Amino acid sequence: MFDFNQLKNLFYEQGNPSSVFRNINQVNPRTGDPIAGNAVNLAVFIYNVINYLIYGLGILAFLALIYGGFLYITAADDPNKVDIAKKIIIGAIVGIIIVSASWIIYRTTTGVLLQGANAL
Repeated sequence: MFDFNQLKNLFYEQGNPSSVFRNINQVNPRTGDPIAGNAVNLAVFIYNVINYLIYGLGILAFLALIYGGFLYITAADDPNKVDIAKKIIIGAIVGIIIVSASWIIYRTTTGVLLQGANAL
């Protein structure tokens, strides 16, 4: 027979916000980082976006360093090309330093910020 209590529970679970957000704030037990794909919390979403941006900018700075090195090698006694290559290499090194420093600051502060956001 049909049980009306099951129907009531079905509608109750649909309207209960705790059933929707039951699995938020899942973290990797080894690293403590939020698991990707669980960005139902705004703080976790911002954490993931900034994380991808930092790694992407680091890769771009490294590729700029390789490009500057390639230009420097292929300059062939042209002082203008050597100057351009040196500027690109110096800019890439400065970019790597800035990205590394921002990664260190970011990783040391997000643990405290995410714990505060998860306490809400």
